[in-house]
Amino acid sequence: MSVTYGFYNSKNHDRRYDAIQMSRIFDGIIRDGVLQHYGTAMMVKESEGMMVNVGIGRAWFNHTWTLNDALLPLTLPLSEVILNRIDAIVLEVDARESVRANSIKIIKGTPASNPKNPTLIKTNDRWQYPLAYIRVNAGVTAIRQANITNCVGTSACPFVTAPLEKMSIDALVAQWGDQWKAFYGAQTADMESTNSFWKNQWRIWFEAQTTEIQEAYLNWEHQWEEFFSSQTTEMQETNANWKALWSGWFYDYVNANTKEFTDWKNSIDKDFRDWWDSIKDLIDGEDVSAFANQLVLLNERINKLADFQNELTNTHSIYDSLNDSSDSSVLDGDNEPIEGKRVTFVVKKGADVDEELEDVKRRLAAIERAFDGLANEFTVYQILTDGGTWLYVNNPDADQTEQLLDDKGDVIRGKTNALPECFEPNEIQLMTFV
Repeated sequence: MSVTYGFYNSKNHDRRYDAIQMSRIFDGIIRDGVLQHYGTAMMVKESEGMMVNVGIGRAWFNHTWTLNDALLPLTLPLSEVILNRIDAIVLEVDARESVRANSIKIIKGTPASNPKNPTLIKTNDRWQYPLAYIRVNAGVTAIRQANITNCVGTSACPFVTAPLEKMSIDALVAQWGDQWKAFYGAQTADMESTNSFWKNQWRIWFEAQTTEIQEAYLNWEHQWEEFFSSQTTEMQETNANWKALWSGWFYDYVNANTKEFTDWKNSIDKDFRDWWDSIKDLIDGEDVSAFANQLVLLNERINKLADFQNELTNTHSIYDSLNDSSDSSVLDGDNEPIEGKRVTFVVKKGADVDEELEDVKRRLAAIERAFDGLANEFTVYQILTDGGTWLYVNNPDADQTEQLLDDKGDVIRGKTNALPECFEPNEIQLMTFV
């Protein structure tokens, strides 16, 4: 159709007009856009959490008008875990037969590390105009105003200022952007210059401090070396002095105690001889062979005593009186009870045979211990040593030795007595009693 017209009254429904034809009366008077002076011109602002509010406003797009007479809250989808995205708040004109409506809605963007604005629909029967773009960073739980870029007034969604006029702020935004870049560049250059100045000042100060610290360290190191050297020398001198004092004291002590050692040796020898004499007295002055014979005889007596005790206890009964069958005492010629007489054998009258036997055993054990001490506890030495070190002697020509030397430098020797003739080397084992 090249020519259209209207409006005329209808006669028998011969003049019918649709919504587009009704809206065409504003063509050339009102151009597409958001009315600048109505409400807040549908500006988008932050609210709570992931919610934003679309302001009050009125718009004219594609021969249709849209009115938002109150704040319109919209909730954006939750943020992504890792990636960012950009969502759009759009005014949609949907002329499709199945819809035929205008709406303000959210268009979710595609998540990406460097996200882009979502692509909006522009077809013959459906159009989307951006009111704002909102950047939704990964992991955020609330939208801030800094994340919202309002598009009302731009070429994508221009202002309508008056009939036959509309305004785009693209040029103004570009101018502001250029001014901002110039300002930012100037400030950046100034900050870089200031940073360079202070960095140089810091370098100069640090180098000066480093040089001073190094010089102080070298000075302290030199002082420490001098102190350590002096202390080491003093300690070496002190050590040498104490070593000389110790050597002198040790020399004096060893030589001064030579007589004391001799007296001690003679005392030990005397104690041993006294002990041996007591043992000889114990065995009636006999030799070791006689002592062994005494032990054998004593064992025989003990065995006989044990046999007598057993016979006396188990075979014989001892009575103090004689009784008849009625358990009455048998009387003698003087009409007195006949008494029995006890015979003392081995032990005294009234003594306990068991105790006597144990006493004999104790005496025998004492003799065995004494004899065992003689055989095992005393060692006869022929040469005395000092346990691994050598001692000073009066004779300076004597060699250093581990043996004890007398004041003439000769080895101190003990005297070994020969074993009695009754003992042979292979009979020594008979000296131990069990």
